Amino acid sequence: MKRLLALPLMWVLLFAGTPVLLSGCAALVAGGGAAGAVAYVRGELRSEVECSYQQCREATDRAVDQLELTKIDRRTDGMTTRYELEDADDKSVNIRVAKKTDNITDVRIRVGTFGDETKSRHILRAIEDNIR
Repeated sequence: MKRLLALPLMWVLLFAGTPVLLSGCAALVAGGGAAGAVAYVRGELRSEVECSYQQCREATDRAVDQLELTKIDRRTDGMTTRYELEDADDKSVNIRVAKKTDNITDVRIRVGTFGDETKSRHILRAIEDNIR
């Protein structure tokens, strides 16, 4: 008799906990298709910027110079550019700019090992301000 009661209770607890487990991805899934969507997931700021890949790459170059981030490495091809930088606190700053469509560019920013949302958003704002 106890075993029969335990089985339905287990299913209730499993389904009740599912939204809590999936809530971290909900913002990304909900905003994944819209241009301009921004999500902070696991220490990384992800944004879809409404501009061409070339415009976004040039805007990122200008933002890096304006914010006086120290350049460690920059790798690029016709679809993706990866920046390895350092801020004044010697924290690593990684920016990835990738072409999604002709007019949508994916930008991902991580500051430090575990992420810093405030600094990441500040960098993204500087990139967006430099888009012409």
